[in-house]
Amino acid sequence: MRGGRAMAAVVVLVLLALARSNSGSSQGLVIDLAIVTLALALGLVNWLVTRWRFDGTTLQYETGLIRRDLRRLPVARVQAVDIFQPLMARFFGVAELRIHVAGTSKDTRLAYLSRDRANRLRTALLAAHHGHDPATTPEPREVAAMVVPTSRLIGSVLLSGPAMILIVLLVVLGTVAADAPAAAGAVAGAAAVYLLAMGMAVWRRFNVQYGFTVAYA
Repeated sequence: MRGGRAMAAVVVLVLLALARSNSGSSQGLVIDLAIVTLALALGLVNWLVTRWRFDGTTLQYETGLIRRDLRRLPVARVQAVDIFQPLMARFFGVAELRIHVAGTSKDTRLAYLSRDRANRLRTALLAAHHGHDPATTPEPREVAAMVVPTSRLIGSVLLSGPAMILIVLLVVLGTVAADAPAAAGAVAGAAAVYLLAMGMAVWRRFNVQYGFTVAYA
């Protein structure tokens, strides 16, 4: 999940590695696979060194392998507890908890927890903030005030600048491939970076804004 934003880049990297392997360049394949393995290992280490604990009055959060980041968040200073669940997180049934504390400019993020666990922790933090017993306070019922339809989101994404640039690039590549197939490969290679950047920008906007809902408890 932490590497979800770079998934497109990883896919392109693996495809390039396979292409080099088929063309006989085994050294390039080894280097690319080593980069992918290193990225996965760093993500695993980050998960292993992250700890959190809530004792009813204080949420303690610590992470970092060499440089430790330790935070103690008193529930009395908690201003907001939000659940952030991108599209990919929905598929895996996990969520990120973002906790904003008075006097700080940076939110504390617990990512990723199961959706049920994130809901329980959010309920416990809010109950403790209001002086209630977290063990007996039921989860607050929320009423949706507004939901952005997926069709409207897709339309807004298609009308955005990155999507327009991506469409133009794809049309140009399609035209070149139809008129001069031999030159299509060279054009695609030159535009690969721009295609990847625009594609990731479009996906990031859709992923973050999917299912946007305003609700009140």
